[in-house]
Amino acid sequence: MIETFGVEWALLDNDKPKQFLLLLIHLCSVEVRMQLEEKSVDAVMKNADLVLSCFTTLELAVTYIGTDVLELDQKEKQQLYTALKGAFSAILTTLKKFLIKSVKADNKSVSIDEKHFTLAIIRVLAAWLAQETNAMRSTVIEVLPFILCVANDSFYAYRTWYVQNKSPKSDEAGNDENQKPTDILKALLPALCHFTVEEKAREIMLQAKEEDVLVECFSFHWSIVNYKPPPPPKSERLKMTKRTEPELPPGMAEAMKDSRAALVSMCNIFMNIIVLEPKLVENSDPFYSLLKFILNNLTDLKRSEENLVLHANMAVLGLLLLKHQAKKVKKNDFSICRYIQCTIRFLWDAFNVDESNDAEVLVVSMEYKKYWMDLMELWFLGMQTISVVLTHIPWISEFIMETGWAQGMVETLRKVRVGTLPPNTRHAYEDFLLHLAKTNSDVVPVLKKLDILTVCRNHLFMELGKFLFGD
Repeated sequence: MIETFGVEWALLDNDKPKQFLLLLIHLCSVEVRMQLEEKSVDAVMKNADLVLSCFTTLELAVTYIGTDVLELDQKEKQQLYTALKGAFSAILTTLKKFLIKSVKADNKSVSIDEKHFTLAIIRVLAAWLAQETNAMRSTVIEVLPFILCVANDSFYAYRTWYVQNKSPKSDEAGNDENQKPTDILKALLPALCHFTVEEKAREIMLQAKEEDVLVECFSFHWSIVNYKPPPPPKSERLKMTKRTEPELPPGMAEAMKDSRAALVSMCNIFMNIIVLEPKLVENSDPFYSLLKFILNNLTDLKRSEENLVLHANMAVLGLLLLKHQAKKVKKNDFSICRYIQCTIRFLWDAFNVDESNDAEVLVVSMEYKKYWMDLMELWFLGMQTISVVLTHIPWISEFIMETGWAQGMVETLRKVRVGTLPPNTRHAYEDFLLHLAKTNSDVVPVLKKLDILTVCRNHLFMELGKFLFGD
């Protein structure tokens, strides 16, 4: 029922909406422990269907609770955590048993059902690891290479199936949903975001060349998000009197939503690696391929509300890659200009005074407001990184000036009332303008003509003022 109607189905009791769901989670946790603890692989498989049902409930429940929609008091949280920790401890121990059997048998005597059960274990474990990153860490690290191996294989299997069955070019290939492989890697991505922050887990991922797989995974999910329906036959085109959005194939909207989330998770994974392993990234072919991919494709992303967070993530990821791979960039590469223009659009549109109740106060734009919690850090990181990129790739400054962004920034700041600019926003703008002026001397007279002196005085741009006008 929960799989069909969602976790909300378990919250329908108006008097005690949480009670049934919490009871269900506790019962599933107990059942999982009873079925898995101190059992051999063969014994576990005898009641596989029951265990898999419990896995499904736990996965959906953990994911739902992670959204913080359900209000729990401290006692409920502690009881829930204890129950889930016990269940997932048993799940991890069982995964180790499947790993040992797989290694000993060299995969030859592992049945199809056991392989499917292994995928189910990793899937439910991924939901837990996406929320709870510290519990049973040593055991998780121990099985991480196996998890990555299984997850990567599942991705390649799913991609092959998708191309054969879901691609608009392959309608005649049939579409047997029963044969559809499970893409465990997609489910694991949020957990991998946490792993990349931890040194040991990140080391294991890099040893497994996980970045190579993720670049392929990125390209695959991009093809879904950026899906373009085939053009209608000529006879149909003549009948079309007005431009209408082509209807998406069944299930494509949901697939696009899932792939959009996967791409955002992968952006976070890549950004973590870039920040924590800068030397590796500088000479990495996979990361250079990723940079080229973003430069060539970001401009094709449809400008829409649902793509805003993805656009921001890809834009900032591209800046971080440019920062570390600047020596590979060629001045005549027009794709960089198109990408920078697209990135500037994200940074420029974040704030304005026009939509403020007070025309002299800078506010987050209405377009961004709904998603600002997801966009805020990206905006500040983007502003910081584009400032650094200017020092590595100075000729970008010419293009930035051509877009009018810097000029528009100064004009907007001139309208903002003294003392209303938040310190972090003030620093972001000043740092960018300072780097821009230092990089390109032609910028200085342009800024002065726009009365940058007033902006420096009003908003205490001390460093910028000193650079432009001296002491």
